[in-house]
Amino acid sequence: MKYLPMHNFGMKHFVHHHIEAGESAIPADTTIAIHFILQGSGMHRNLAVRSGDVIAMGMNKEPMTGSSQHASVFIAEMDMGLFYRLTGMLPAECAQVILLNDIPFFRHLCELLAQAPESHQAGIAELRLWKLAEQNSYDSSAKLARIQYAASLLSKHQQPDLDAISQELVLSRRQLERDFSLFLGMTPTEYYRIRRFHRSLRYLRSLDPVQAALKSGYCDQAHMTKEYKKLSIWTPTQVLQNFDVDFAHKPVANRLLHGYEGTGY
Repeated sequence: MKYLPMHNFGMKHFVHHHIEAGESAIPADTTIAIHFILQGSGMHRNLAVRSGDVIAMGMNKEPMTGSSQHASVFIAEMDMGLFYRLTGMLPAECAQVILLNDIPFFRHLCELLAQAPESHQAGIAELRLWKLAEQNSYDSSAKLARIQYAASLLSKHQQPDLDAISQELVLSRRQLERDFSLFLGMTPTEYYRIRRFHRSLRYLRSLDPVQAALKSGYCDQAHMTKEYKKLSIWTPTQVLQNFDVDFAHKPVANRLLHGYEGTGY
């Protein structure tokens, strides 16, 4: 079950994920997800996790595989700027999957979420993450703000012009590429390819594959299918079957935004 965040402060959405047992593959992505392991255990990129652990992952240029055993996980998905404000860590670090257990705030929040009813977890997480973002002194650097702006331009255009983007930011193309590699762990071109992949997923919901490919910026359907296999290990049809991309059109469901400050959690 997923929930839209109330505050527009860089949070994408929240996810409740329950897995009895099995393996999973997460497509390449440019967002960051903090996973609160409420029950069970698992393995993500050779990192063993168990109940009570908090991990961050994302900014992955290739699919990530993992496995879970009787796991209940609460996931907070956010943009690169919010992650930096919350942790002071570079987004690029998440590509390797990192433990956040050493940060008392996240360890304590995981305990609170494990005790709370599922219907209250999104509200509890949102309020506390928002307060931490407001209180922390990790101000986004000028470079990170610049990268976020460049990333937004890359996401909007089918065929972005890196030279034009560099000129708008008053820096060389080479410097833009160095900044992306340092902060995000990928080049602007790699970032664009991943955003194009996610954009095409939404087109595939309503268009035939040929139209979706062309509208997304691919040369043709074969080009799109080749990219899908690189970024997700699946074909376009299999991605639609295995990866939920229609969240924006789903109702908020049973989210309880009122009263959670007084729940005791």
